[in-house]
Amino acid sequence: MDLKDFHDIVRFFLNKEQGGWFSPEELDSMIDRAQWWFYSDQYDVYSKTQKIQDSLSPFVTPFTFVSTSAGIVQLPIVETVKPCYEHLQSMYVQYFDNKRQIPRTNPIKIISEDELAERLESQILEPTISDPVAIQKGKGEFQIYPATTIAGKGSYFRRPVKPVFVYTESGRAIVYNQGLSTQLEWAGQSINKLIIKTLQLCGVNISDSMIISYTEQKDAKDM
Repeated sequence: MDLKDFHDIVRFFLNKEQGGWFSPEELDSMIDRAQWWFYSDQYDVYSKTQKIQDSLSPFVTPFTFVSTSAGIVQLPIVETVKPCYEHLQSMYVQYFDNKRQIPRTNPIKIISEDELAERLESQILEPTISDPVAIQKGKGEFQIYPATTIAGKGSYFRRPVKPVFVYTESGRAIVYNQGLSTQLEWAGQSINKLIIKTLQLCGVNISDSMIISYTEQKDAKDM
């Protein structure tokens, strides 16, 4: 859905229930807060259904890495650096199997510090370059063991981009610039849920059926 259409729907219900006015910038801020709320709700139940996994699929970001000589991997966490890390999905080591003469991958298990102490002292489960483990030291920062340079790949959930409604003013009219605006990345039924979350933050409670009814009436009027 285009950002202008999203703004129009939110404005319709705000005007109907409250009669108030929000600037495009204020609406963008409310929408961004709402998408974080919705994002957190979806992430907490990510593995439960394919529908939920699909809703977060735009934010799954693949990455490759080469750790430092001390085994450190740092993913981008500053919001101005795109795409900004939020949650790790998976991490794999890449190595060459000399015995079979083929490249291989192996998952890097993220473990607790208590478990790490046991693994480092174990003669059987001690981490190796082909079967490493890691602990999370901070947001987006991982310490891989053995603590040496290791190459690999993985994926993480990034932050949804903040919507930006770009416009100019002609008298009292707002002229929307679609080309320069930053669109929302959500798709399908997630959009309706996000509209509901945005309006809830503004103190307005609506349902999916009310949004569908509005869009059907609008489409019929535009034909």
